[in-house]
Amino acid sequence: MAAHPTQSLARVGGPNERLVLGITAAAVTAIACWVAAAAAAAGAAAQTALRINVGGPALGDFAADVPAAVSGVSTTRIFGDAPITGTAGLPPALYTSFRSAMASSAFSYAFPVENGVYTVSLHFAEVWTGAKAPGKRIFSVMLEGTPVLSSYDLFVDAGADAATVKTYTATVADGTLNIEFVSEVQNAVVMAIEVVPGGGGGGTPSPTPTPGVTATPTPEPTPTATPEPTPVETPTPMPSPTPSQTALRINVGGPALGDFTADIPAAVSGVSTTRIFGDAPITGTAGLPPSLYTSFRSAMASSAFSYAFPVENGVYTVSLHFAEVWTGAKAPGKRIFSVMLEGTPVLSSYDLFVDAGADAATVKTYTATVADGTLNIEFVSEVQNAVVMAIEVVPGGGGGGTPSPTPTPGVTATPTPEPTPTSTPEPTASTTPEPTPTATPNPGGLVTPVKLNVGGPALSDYLPDEPYVTSTTYTGTIVKPVSGTTIEALYHTFRFGKTVAYALPLPPGTYTVSLLFAEVYVHTTAVGKRVFDIAIGDAVAVPVLLPNYDLFADAGEAIAVAKSFDVTVTTAPLIISMTASVQNVALQGIEVVAASPTPTPDPLALPIKLNAGGNGFGTYQSDEPYVASSGTSSGSAVIPIANTADDFLYQSYRTGPVVTYEVPVPPGAYAVGLLFAEVINSASAPGARVFSIALGDGAGVSVEDPAFDIFSTAGSASALRVEFDVTVGTGPLVITMVATAGSADVLIQAVEIYAAGTQPPPPTPADHFAHAVIANTPTAIDSNGDGVELVMLSGVDSHTHRFVDGVAGKLVRFTWVNNDTEVVLAQGVSALVVLPLGSTNVRLEVEDSGGDVSSAYTVITVAGSLSAGAYCYYYDGAEVTFPLPLTVDSDPRPVYAAVSTDLAFPSAADFPAGPHGGDSFVQRCVFFYNAPAAGNYTFSAAYLGGVALYMDAETVFDVSSAVASTASGVVELAEGMHEGVLMYKAGVSPGVTVSVNGTIIPAGSIEWDSSTVLPVLTSISPNTGGVGGGTQVTLTGIGFYTSSTNVFFGGVSATGVSKSGTTTITAQSPPSSLEGTVAVTVKTGGSVVGEGGTSNSLPFSYAGSCPPIKFNKQTVTSSAGGNFFVQSPTSIALGPDGRVYVGTYNSVVVSFAIDANYVASAACTSESVGASRSILSLTFDPLATGDELVLYAATAILFHNQRVGLPIENWNNGQVVKLTPDTNGFCLGVAATPVVSGLPVGNHDHGIQGLAWTQTGELLISVGGMTNMGANVNSGRLGGLDETPLSGAILIAPIRKANFDGAVTYNDTSEERYSVQTGGLDVSVYAAGFRNSFDSVWHTNGNMYATDNGPNEGFGDLAIGCDGSGPSFTKKDELILVSPGNYYGHPNRNRARDDPRQCTYYEPDAPPSEGYTPPLVNLQLSSMNGVLEYMGNHFCGALKHDLIISKFSGQNSNGLTIRAHLGGGGTTVTKLTQLTKFSGLLIIPTASGAILAPQTQKNTIIVYQPDSPPPPTGAAPSVSAVEPHRGPVGGGNTVTIGGTGFGTAPTATLGGKPCTGVKDVAADGTSFRCTAPSGTPGGLVRAVVTRGGDGVASGVTPGNGDYWYMAV
Repeated sequence: MAAHPTQSLARVGGPNERLVLGITAAAVTAIACWVAAAAAAAGAAAQTALRINVGGPALGDFAADVPAAVSGVSTTRIFGDAPITGTAGLPPALYTSFRSAMASSAFSYAFPVENGVYTVSLHFAEVWTGAKAPGKRIFSVMLEGTPVLSSYDLFVDAGADAATVKTYTATVADGTLNIEFVSEVQNAVVMAIEVVPGGGGGGTPSPTPTPGVTATPTPEPTPTATPEPTPVETPTPMPSPTPSQTALRINVGGPALGDFTADIPAAVSGVSTTRIFGDAPITGTAGLPPSLYTSFRSAMASSAFSYAFPVENGVYTVSLHFAEVWTGAKAPGKRIFSVMLEGTPVLSSYDLFVDAGADAATVKTYTATVADGTLNIEFVSEVQNAVVMAIEVVPGGGGGGTPSPTPTPGVTATPTPEPTPTSTPEPTASTTPEPTPTATPNPGGLVTPVKLNVGGPALSDYLPDEPYVTSTTYTGTIVKPVSGTTIEALYHTFRFGKTVAYALPLPPGTYTVSLLFAEVYVHTTAVGKRVFDIAIGDAVAVPVLLPNYDLFADAGEAIAVAKSFDVTVTTAPLIISMTASVQNVALQGIEVVAASPTPTPDPLALPIKLNAGGNGFGTYQSDEPYVASSGTSSGSAVIPIANTADDFLYQSYRTGPVVTYEVPVPPGAYAVGLLFAEVINSASAPGARVFSIALGDGAGVSVEDPAFDIFSTAGSASALRVEFDVTVGTGPLVITMVATAGSADVLIQAVEIYAAGTQPPPPTPADHFAHAVIANTPTAIDSNGDGVELVMLSGVDSHTHRFVDGVAGKLVRFTWVNNDTEVVLAQGVSALVVLPLGSTNVRLEVEDSGGDVSSAYTVITVAGSLSAGAYCYYYDGAEVTFPLPLTVDSDPRPVYAAVSTDLAFPSAADFPAGPHGGDSFVQRCVFFYNAPAAGNYTFSAAYLGGVALYMDAETVFDVSSAVASTASGVVELAEGMHEGVLMYKAGVSPGVTVSVNGTIIPAGSIEWDSSTVLPVLTSISPNTGGVGGGTQVTLTGIGFYTSSTNVFFGGVSATGVSKSGTTTITAQSPPSSLEGTVAVTVKTGGSVVGEGGTSNSLPFSYAGSCPPIKFNKQTVTSSAGGNFFVQSPTSIALGPDGRVYVGTYNSVVVSFAIDANYVASAACTSESVGASRSILSLTFDPLATGDELVLYAATAILFHNQRVGLPIENWNNGQVVKLTPDTNGFCLGVAATPVVSGLPVGNHDHGIQGLAWTQTGELLISVGGMTNMGANVNSGRLGGLDETPLSGAILIAPIRKANFDGAVTYNDTSEERYSVQTGGLDVSVYAAGFRNSFDSVWHTNGNMYATDNGPNEGFGDLAIGCDGSGPSFTKKDELILVSPGNYYGHPNRNRARDDPRQCTYYEPDAPPSEGYTPPLVNLQLSSMNGVLEYMGNHFCGALKHDLIISKFSGQNSNGLTIRAHLGGGGTTVTKLTQLTKFSGLLIIPTASGAILAPQTQKNTIIVYQPDSPPPPTGAAPSVSAVEPHRGPVGGGNTVTIGGTGFGTAPTATLGGKPCTGVKDVAADGTSFRCTAPSGTPGGLVRAVVTRGGDGVASGVTPGNGDYWYMAV
């Protein structure tokens, strides 16, 4: 028999490795079995010495590695290049295999043992070249939770390739020995582990150990079961615990401690980790154990996490314990987070260090009322990661038990009840698991049934396959979730090789042989990547039974599949032989049973549900066993499917010219449902796919539909169910579909069979409130070559449009799923997941509080760091000498870089243009050359100037010439990849071309590595800022590839560094003690040695003391304490009386006064604007004089059919109504007749909004589109309505016109696409082509600007011409410069009858064309709604006249605000930058320079407070802003002037004219009101305030002016 060495899978260009990505539930249940097997292999029982060859096979007395005992993210590797010294008689190979953490994370081993004392020896050796230097690998080790190695540098301790052993004793009290390895620099490693009971030795001796630390942890009060490592993807569901009415105290992140229980991971959701920092003593613990504050839970990647405790309803006192123990956050502003208790903020933008200092305990105590059976506590990161050290929950507001330190007074939180989520408790298990008995191999003879665990040890009733292998093969282990099996551990080991053959000693007979496969290797997860023949027979003949088998094409990735064959053995043995034509054969299991006659199929139990072309899931089984026609195939199309919540069911299909099913059922009457969706673009047209449908039984079928057309019936990507009645007399039930000649093949997604009369009712229209949104996820780079990468997924923009009785709904579930395998990746708003190389189709499912489910899809790409071509740097030839240093990351620094497909630059035109110049530059190209075979290689270069070539740091040639010349050199290369560097100094006529062995180097033979790229800076904007720092700059450049990116100003680290792709970085300048110019550089890097480096520098000048542009987030509060509550605020306006007016989802306007600290008072609520109406925009009449208040409100009945139950044709429900003070018995009453009525409103959330005024006083109204992309096809998710005469446009209403008619009517509303406006003809289209313009602003430059929301994939088809349609897609939002009569790209087929340009959809980046005006800028973001012109004078006017644009902030996000800097007289956007990481739905300016915004789903009004230093005592008055900043040319209207230093009796002028009637002067001299003087039409004037008493006047305000006169 041939040898079968155990090896691992190899990757190109690196060491062999195996991947272990975590532990699944099935693997966890097998830990005891694995450990027992390992002990048996070592010749000992489970309670005697256990010795593990980590990452390798069994070796002497050391058993093979135990992957099932591992948790965390790790991989195993084998490095065997150098001899190992100091092994003290142990095999050197013990130190060449090892387990390594991944991405500088942590991993741990958990061994089930009997309680007692153990001696633990850990074997190490530094065998990786990249860590053979001090400081290159540092890690810590914890034994039973106690640190035994802290910040351990393996190279410093032992040197390179030298064995060292660390030995400790540990006491186990919970039945599990835990060893944790935590990375600090690079990745933690371990080569071997020995566990000897009783502190003794025996068996194989360890080398003389280095003295270690005795680890004897305090036994926990309650013995804990064998820990079940939770998979990264999702916790295993467990029963909910009984709600408790006793005090609950949790030592977060740590074990039980006094009256505090251990942490409860099952109660946690979101992305978090637990840590223990114990370096410094903790003060202020008030008698509690200091160690309570050294363990904690932390968010990851600045995300959020939460605890959900099942409790009885009632009032609770909640105490949260904190201490800042991390060095990196022991300074102001380094860790800021918020906490919500039962949905109510109790800590906002909390800076733990500022509050408590370093290493000091603090406790925050609050009361909360629970009405839904679950107490929810959410921790939301803002800067760094949110943390909590301990939690106490005491019912009834009482105490008892362990006292907390004296708490900081908290805020009482009494939220609206929420649906009860399920909590998951930790399971309890036996402390000493019994190993499962395993079968014993019998090579001498086998009896059926035979079960072999291929490539692995005995597992349950599966024997190891080793004794029966007859070919040279290798074994591997890849631990990853595998679906389609109940024995997942069987698929974690495998055998591979070019030929994999077995001889099974079975007697003659007929057998059924099942070969078990699952494609788990990332590099073969594509069609055609692994292909092999399967032959099975006996000693006489072994025929090929399945040629060219492609595992991935058959089953996809990580899905178990069995291929079964009937074989007759005449002469023993039974032989199985598989031979690969592409890659290797890979096999996981073999089963052989004696064949039995094929029975008549038993009738299936009803209902029968078949997933056509896909695997079984839920209540559906695979259709494969019932397909009776040949020539069919299966496929999938991962796209959103309309009119269903089960997108996954419709994304797989079966197709073929004839598709026939035979389903065994007893005689009787049946209802058959056939499920279809047209998911193929080429068949998305009428007549493209037509087929007949016939049903019957074994006696015959009858045609029920001779010409069925999916697209003509339902459109593209829309679920369709067709039902038929059939009577079966003679089984089976038969369904036959035959494609019409010349059309596409039959396509079907599912079959359902019910007993007649029991079929479900037709589905109701799909609920479309929930909306899943996946944030852009850039391509992840696997820089360390381990085949996987950590990727952050974010659904923070997901939201629900559900409102019940005016209360916003919530998203209650976020589930991330691998859409190809249906494996759940994670739960939570954001998730950090490990994904393999290649593309992974990811689905996010969200569910709202009403049960509506929405899905979004994305493709996440993990790319290797190698790409085809060479990476070339360019230097200014006048500033460098030639040749350059061989090291790229050294001076001089390049000023430009570009990728080249090859090394041929024959003329100047072949070099890229850049700051290096066109004819006096130096080029450096770095690359890897793939030598096809070992031998001597002659490299040559045709050049003019100077040229040098290096291979593996060896000089091939280095010459120069003033005339065209050729250089050459010979170098010996081994087969494979070699590092090359080409340097070229441009001559008079630049040109250089490199050849090898007389042939120009072909493009496919060289590659470059993105992980080693040096960053290059090309611009910085702005390049000046104040010495106080905080200036936000945008750095543009090339090559920002690596995971770590830092920015330095004169060597000082910048803050707020954020990378966008590989070309843009934003950062905030640090403070400077002096004015002057400093060098700005970027440094990139990562976890692998040699990643990134330091860029060239660009100058930045510190000058003046102007503060940087910065706003702090504040919340309008109530005079009674806490946030001022406004239920579901949707719009906002500032009145001329200085009060704030807020429109709501539930039909009323709330008005209130605010003081300088934004404390609300004197609130009142208006009369209702009408039942079920939402108020989406508010505006005051700018021509009203004095204190006259005339408020206009845009109102609509959203979701009028689905939510309210109105007929679908009642889309004409939009109104603009007028409200005035003290009317109809209300502080604000509604005029009896709407100003405008009959406006179109979609059956979703597109209504009327964005009220604005022209310079001559006409009212402008933004009306949302009815469709997603112009076609009312597959549009159920957006309400299912077509465009109308006035939808998707900005309208103009001259409301001051004599006899103005705003009562819009139509000839018919039942056919909206063809309706005609018949009344209210004074209301007309001002500009067309808007999908959903939510807000607009008339700028002081004379232009009007509007935001417009982009389309969403799956919400309605793309209009193609005036009648066609195609699949939809997602596009981002736009900023539009609005001019009357223009068309901006959103089709309206109703108006297109008279204006054909409105048939065509234009993408945001489409160029202008006849009849189409593109947007001013593509905002590259979604849900960008509010827009204003900033008129404040803060920041030395640097922000004045810029546009501020706000993003909708939902339940789970803080939002985002951006700044658009205008140029060209307002006709261009010169720069888009992020302004704040918070926002509201709409935004309005105030006279203080602050901005107010409603947060709809949080029931709050937030304040953007300018971060400006207070003026010095006695400083001159300073004007912040004038609001409203626009008024009638005749004056007479009231304005508020804000600022500082006004005193108690100020006066003011606007444009040099007095602002009269000064009143309402603030006591602190920060504001007053006055009556504006008259001006000139369109005049933009400045405000000047003179302080009473000393007569000191304010200076000249920045910008173009503060107050703008209208034309009338």
